[in-house]
Amino acid sequence: MPLDPAQRQQIEQGAISAAWEAERLTACDDAIALLREIADLERDEDGDVILGADA
Repeated sequence: MPLDPAQRQQIEQGAISAAWEAERLTACDDAIALLREIADLERDEDGDVILGADA
């Protein structure tokens, strides 16, 4: 049984929304991973990140 145009549009909009949400969640995961990397960086006595320091 074919879908009527309104049902088809609703399904298409749901798929578009799901794809957008998946991209947003991926961006959030990437941001969290970056924040975790920053948190693991070496810091000085004031808590500032030390850039360019040899290990």
